[in-house]
Amino acid sequence: MQPEFLRDPTKTQDRKNPSYQKKILDYVRALFPGLSHSEVAAQILKVPALRRKLETLLKRGLVARGSTISVEKFIRDGQPEASVVASALVHRPRLKPEVIVQELDKLEEDKPNKFLSGTDWIHNNLVGCILAIYESYSDPCPIYAGFDTFCSLSKGNLRHFLELCHRSVVRLVDSPLGEADAFSVSVTDQANASREAAVSFLGEIRSFGMLGPKLHSFVLALGSLLAISQRRPAQSEPERGHFAVTRGGALPDKLIEMIREAVKWSVLFEEEETKIKDPCEQPSNFEFHYQPLVLSSLAICR
Repeated sequence: MQPEFLRDPTKTQDRKNPSYQKKILDYVRALFPGLSHSEVAAQILKVPALRRKLETLLKRGLVARGSTISVEKFIRDGQPEASVVASALVHRPRLKPEVIVQELDKLEEDKPNKFLSGTDWIHNNLVGCILAIYESYSDPCPIYAGFDTFCSLSKGNLRHFLELCHRSVVRLVDSPLGEADAFSVSVTDQANASREAAVSFLGEIRSFGMLGPKLHSFVLALGSLLAISQRRPAQSEPERGHFAVTRGGALPDKLIEMIREAVKWSVLFEEEETKIKDPCEQPSNFEFHYQPLVLSSLAICR
């Protein structure tokens, strides 16, 4: 695309053409390719260190449940997503290991099963299980790569999106001649760029207004609670990207001020809660969602 085309105000309507927009999106997705969750799960089975981590999680769960079923029964190379999710399911006390094996058999036989229908184990648990397996791995988790992922991490913040793209392209430019595709940044380089941008943004919080240093400490404290929650081997509630005040009376003024400051600087997003478990006791009908880049930085820094 010639720069003159982008600078010409008479070409505005041309840039709104769906075919032009598709062309641009196809190009940028080729520049910043990503992996599907299914592909990431398959990679876990192929990389020896990650596969060993999966086997360890499965073994711990089976030992804790007093089960003598072999770990190999839960790892199906043809069903990587289900195999990864099984690492959490074996830790759930209300779910017998024998039942998990039966459901894996049904999945392989293309019969109705709980991995894909009904409770939909894969959809509800895959991301949390992937993050748990990658937690102590030296390489960054590849789910943080890809153009669409960059859009999600930025959540409408153009500066954050440009920072993710910039750090990725810089890695491409710095690659030794002949080792990089001139028009594609590797998933690993993108994930590393996401890690750098997330850590940088976390440090940036200190400069957010008069309460910046306190806000930074507040976010780290929330991150510690998040880490404790996400390290539960059962991954029964893996999507800990938000919180709400569910018990007690009115919030202290200082806490309200801190939350308002976090919302003002887009560290947190306030949304009306749709699932209130006890409206008589819950002092607020709002929940607070972490800015995705903040959430990823908390995951990276713990």
